[in-house]
Amino acid sequence: MRTKNTIRNILFNVLNLLVPGILGFICRRIFVATLGTAYLGLTSLIINILSMLSLVELGIGTAIVYSLYAPLANENWDESSALVKLYAKIYRVLAQIVAVVGLLVVPFLGVFVKHSVNVHFAQFLFVLYLLDTVEAYLFSHKRSLLNADQKSYIATSVDMVFRITVNIAQIVALAITKSLVVYVAIQITCNLVGNLTVNWIVDKKYKHILSIRGQDLAPGITKTIIRNVKALFMHRIGELCLGSTASLVLSYFLNLSVVGIYNNYCMVIAVFNSIVVQIFTAMTASFGNLISTESSEHTYEKFRVAYFMNFCLVSTMTVMLYSQLNPFIQLWLGKGCLVHLLAYHLFIFNFYTMGMRSSIGSFKMAGGIYYQDRYAPLIESILNLSVSIILVKHLGLAGVLLGTIISNCLVPVWVQPYMVYKYVFGKSLIEYIKIYLFYAMLTCVALIAVHFGNLPINPSWIELILTTTMLVLFMFILYFLIFYRTKEMQYLVVRNFGRTLFSNSRGSR
Repeated sequence: MRTKNTIRNILFNVLNLLVPGILGFICRRIFVATLGTAYLGLTSLIINILSMLSLVELGIGTAIVYSLYAPLANENWDESSALVKLYAKIYRVLAQIVAVVGLLVVPFLGVFVKHSVNVHFAQFLFVLYLLDTVEAYLFSHKRSLLNADQKSYIATSVDMVFRITVNIAQIVALAITKSLVVYVAIQITCNLVGNLTVNWIVDKKYKHILSIRGQDLAPGITKTIIRNVKALFMHRIGELCLGSTASLVLSYFLNLSVVGIYNNYCMVIAVFNSIVVQIFTAMTASFGNLISTESSEHTYEKFRVAYFMNFCLVSTMTVMLYSQLNPFIQLWLGKGCLVHLLAYHLFIFNFYTMGMRSSIGSFKMAGGIYYQDRYAPLIESILNLSVSIILVKHLGLAGVLLGTIISNCLVPVWVQPYMVYKYVFGKSLIEYIKIYLFYAMLTCVALIAVHFGNLPINPSWIELILTTTMLVLFMFILYFLIFYRTKEMQYLVVRNFGRTLFSNSRGSR
């Protein structure tokens, strides 16, 4: 069952990125052509500010989902019910806090918007997006059951349908009304209906859990949750600083048009990054089951397979982005939306370093390692913001990207694997570093080969698709020839992927 749920989660997560993602690119193209890069920058700025407000969540959701793994696996419905009800109670309070804090932010939007767009319109738009954010908090507790029970594909399939609906409706609305307000209202409405649909499904599927009343959590469980929440709060700060402060820094020191161009690149890269992240996120619950039922040595063997898969995906995507990202942006939005060469290379380097953390991050979450590295995100966020502010004055957009890369390489690139190798595998970090450097060297070799290859400089859409296909085949053949005798490749290609990666000597549960 573990294998089946994992494969379903991966499949639906990837489909949820690719299918609506294609429509999303079309919608972005029409958005820029209809409303311009300044309004694109405004919406990106608002979304980033609201992402920072999610700091009030403190990591409570992640801590409770982790606490749900064991009671769901052991069919302890009373404890499961108590955890979900605690989640719902806390998130109702959080929704109110986010609403109040969000309204307090409204008067200060002019500091970042300046003269790029009308300040009053920006404030009105912010309130609309705030409604969408608050609504999400009121529904998220029931999704936790699906996530912890390895059935996130159910919510993902619903989300995919409504994301497609949103994109189609927004494309039509932009073409007919050219109204940003209508554009946002469509998103709010569809998100509300989508969340109501997921809630209805969960109510039916988990009636035996949600109908239980009056159960209290054991003191030991509550203590563990509080301990993890304290640590996850610091992790949330790091995540938000990395994901949200770039737009704030760019809008304050430069302008909203630069924010829009920056977010165009981020949107393309996010598709690739999200595919990798979603694949390993879908595996997290299965990894948690593996860690709790198998020896550390057996778990490490499975990690080696997962990390090899992580490398193959990220390395191939890095080569694709290096050769095809600028041609794609030019075909999609025009030459006016291209960045200079330094920023371009930093985008690619940042993608690789972030992407190679996906599998180790998944094992870290599955192992419940939150408290041990609780100060690392704080150090990372301070480094990121400080370096970005210093360098943006001299290098512009490239300075902000360099700030992200420096903070990433100095802290999480080695801290996360150190924690996992110590507390989950009981091994030295040196083993990880050797593998990491070997994989990095192979990626560099592939990049050099592609750099000196005779690829079209200004390709058409057909040439872009054909070249990308050739690059994927080249990378597959290259890595198959290098690794075909290794245990990792045997697991992934020669033998059945799902059975070997997630089954164990006792059989799946």
